[in-house]
Amino acid sequence: MGLVYVTMRVSHGRRKQRVRFLVDSGAIYSLLPAAVWRKLGLKASRRMEFTLADGEPVLRSVSHCVFAYQGIEARAR
Repeated sequence: MGLVYVTMRVSHGRRKQRVRFLVDSGAIYSLLPAAVWRKLGLKASRRMEFTLADGEPVLRSVSHCVFAYQGIEARAR
């Protein structure tokens, strides 16, 4: 078993950024580095609580953007 990474294009409006992601087949949400979040001009639509592996709850801002991989685009949060 190993780690799998993919590079995807993330966009919001006309702004685009290539980002390398660690693949987590069980994830529901995608996590962007704060610098990419700012470059894309994303604005939080709400805040949600998530639980870390050690059980600690954390609040994170959530927004929507478009992910593109191998010619397929999908709106994601």
